[in-house]
Amino acid sequence: SWMFLSSLRALREAIVKDKTIYSMLHLGARTFESLGGEVVQSTSFVLRNVHVPSYYGTYIRLVEFDTPEEKINKLDNAANHYTFSTDEAARIPGSPIAYWASRNVIRAFEEGTALGEVAQPRQGLATADNARFLRLWYEVALDNIGFDMRSRTEAQESSCKWFPITKGGPYRKWYGNNDYLVNWENDGEEIRNFDRAVVRNPDYYFLPGITWTDISSSYFGARWMPSGFIISHTGNALYLDGKSGLMILAFLCSQPVNKLLSILNPTMHFLVSDVGDLPILPPRSTDVRSRIESLAAECIDISKRDWDSFETSWDFVRHPFLVYGAGANTIEEAYARWEKFADGEFERMRANEEEINRHFIDIYGLGDEMTPEVSDDDITISRADRDRDVRSFISYAVGCIFGRYSLDVDGLAYAGGEFEWDKYETFIPDTDNIIPVLDDAYFPNDVVSRFTEFVGACF
Repeated sequence: SWMFLSSLRALREAIVKDKTIYSMLHLGARTFESLGGEVVQSTSFVLRNVHVPSYYGTYIRLVEFDTPEEKINKLDNAANHYTFSTDEAARIPGSPIAYWASRNVIRAFEEGTALGEVAQPRQGLATADNARFLRLWYEVALDNIGFDMRSRTEAQESSCKWFPITKGGPYRKWYGNNDYLVNWENDGEEIRNFDRAVVRNPDYYFLPGITWTDISSSYFGARWMPSGFIISHTGNALYLDGKSGLMILAFLCSQPVNKLLSILNPTMHFLVSDVGDLPILPPRSTDVRSRIESLAAECIDISKRDWDSFETSWDFVRHPFLVYGAGANTIEEAYARWEKFADGEFERMRANEEEINRHFIDIYGLGDEMTPEVSDDDITISRADRDRDVRSFISYAVGCIFGRYSLDVDGLAYAGGEFEWDKYETFIPDTDNIIPVLDDAYFPNDVVSRFTEFVGACF
């Protein structure tokens, strides 16, 4: 912990200033069998009690190996040996003992501008009782949700109770993970009066920015956050003072940022302070900047189209079989058209991300340390999936049968409030709001019969 965590920065800086690390055996987790396979990180080191300027100690890195036997076998492997001076640690914000950092990485921290100097990374609201104060957006009547608010004043004047909140979520880049609402009625009156809640940085609420998940088991995933969101303590945000932020978002979604964050804090916890300490280096030319920003804007659009292709998005318009398969005569043909479109989006995203990676690898001089290629697992939009997508089409059909959706209206036709029958012409919802679900078709208006009617209306 003392090597990296911000809470032990003072100890680390005292060691860097007044001592010298002579050698270190960085053992990592699961080193001592007698402790029953513990996962506590451990390191063994020798300190000299004086500071020797520019002294390069010997470091052996064994953290990637899972058993004591593996660690012992890799002790003499030169690939695991490093030399490092704590004077170099002092050039990195927080002075982490990042002995594996390359000279180009250290140069980036020396020459770059800290991200926190050009934007404001901020931590958000902690309700201390999410079951009470948070809801998934589709659990709430639509007319009680304040979407697209641009300020706290506008939110308060709207008289709505529920507003979008960032909550982190799974690894995803560019756009998405917009699922939750928070009770912020009357400028958060109920939360403010709850003694365990912590309201942080409310002046930034509802402003646009870039958000990320604070804990991840994979890579750092940054996403564009449009105006209208309150930030949470698990979905922090970076605010941009009116700047577009496309260059910064592209940087945060590039491969070099994971290497830089691993230097600042090699854990699964991406703190506001770590993001603020990331070094920003300028692109080689205005043409390169323009190209990166253009690619980032396209990546946001692709990711948003993907997110909005599912009912779980509040910007869902209609099922992709009907959007991208328009004119098809069968569900199978509609799926084939959707699959072709989704595969094209997936490969376009790969090409864009790899080009962005090439630009930032060049800017940071990391060509000898990484390649721009992006694996399928690192592309965070969906590919077409026959089983999942046909099930989702059935779900959409049930929504149309109940009147939640209409083949004549984009988006939600009914989600609370007054039911308007004039929104439904192509396919009429069930009048008594009851759909029998049976082992076999029995009633003329059971789910199988109504689904058959729905398919006939669509194709």
